[in-house]
Amino acid sequence: MGTDFILMNLDVERRIVTMPLFNSMNIPFVTVKWELFVDAAKTFDRRRIFQQGKLWIDAGAGLRFETPSHSFNLVVGRSLRDGTGVLTGYVERRFW
Repeated sequence: MGTDFILMNLDVERRIVTMPLFNSMNIPFVTVKWELFVDAAKTFDRRRIFQQGKLWIDAGAGLRFETPSHSFNLVVGRSLRDGTGVLTGYVERRFW
């Protein structure tokens, strides 16, 4: 619990390969990218009513499969403070 917070995020993303699909299934190509991320956050209370928050640091990596209209993402993240992790996959629609 806190009244203020600080958040830092660092993302690195690089393209591995662009695979042409020659418009099969109405998809002209798929771009495969890898990504790395590090997040750090801290909550605090300026009035010192609540206990001061800890510094939270998370890190992870993922793969992204992009078409011109959609993106499928697989991400593995890990809390460096607790040692807990998460594996997630999600689809997002791209409008640009």
